[in-house]
Amino acid sequence: MVPKQSRYDIKFYKLLFLMLITGLIWLENEGVLAKLDSTSFITPQNHFLPSSAVHPFVPPAPSQTPKYISIGDLHLHTTCSDGRNEYDILLKQAMKMRYDFIAITDHHFDDTPICRENIRKCKAETRLLCIPGMEITGRVHVLAIGITYSINEKLPLKQQVEEIHKQGGLAIAAHPFAQGRRYSEEELIQSGFDAMECGGINPQDWQTFVDLQKKAHLPCVYNSDAHNVFQMLAFNRCEGKVNSLEDLKQAIQENRCNRWE
Repeated sequence: MVPKQSRYDIKFYKLLFLMLITGLIWLENEGVLAKLDSTSFITPQNHFLPSSAVHPFVPPAPSQTPKYISIGDLHLHTTCSDGRNEYDILLKQAMKMRYDFIAITDHHFDDTPICRENIRKCKAETRLLCIPGMEITGRVHVLAIGITYSINEKLPLKQQVEEIHKQGGLAIAAHPFAQGRRYSEEELIQSGFDAMECGGINPQDWQTFVDLQKKAHLPCVYNSDAHNVFQMLAFNRCEGKVNSLEDLKQAIQENRCNRWE
């Protein structure tokens, strides 16, 4: 039989453990947001920063004037597919993060009422630039940003990219080193991508990534792949104003987007 005092000790440590877990969850969300709120480059009244390093393989152009910084995330999921938050909740979080642009990239595009409503809201959004898109979920995953209708994941990869471009969109290789969905070198180099996601690469893949970049010359983007608002912790930091899809295309093409650190 466990002594009465020991039972109280066990309850105390259980409560302490639960408080610790709760605190860590709070820090993941509110703590990081509080840090971001105190950072000058995402304050609406002060979007200007001195020129800084861009893509690691492209030296920044000399600049004597401050640059306007736009921030945003191009890989977000909602309840249209496997995300946990509705569009309105996700937008509220994006506004708290002071984002200038986002892309909604569910695994479906317009095949359900929820997805169609998300597209309607996204196109009508005035608080920031919202770009409809989808994550094409074939053997490898592809972000189709700025498309107008769904793309079949059963198409060959190069045809998927071509279809995105026909619709005027951006084709981005999503998490290219993910286990089970890893891109081959040939797929990244020869498929015609506009960019690739470069965040979250494991240390053992880093040298492969560096060598691949030297061959492919693909610009990097840094997205969260968030399936709930607590995961919205990675984003792009682009030099220049991003007020349209064309602005975004140009910023990525010119390697003016890097990650926030």
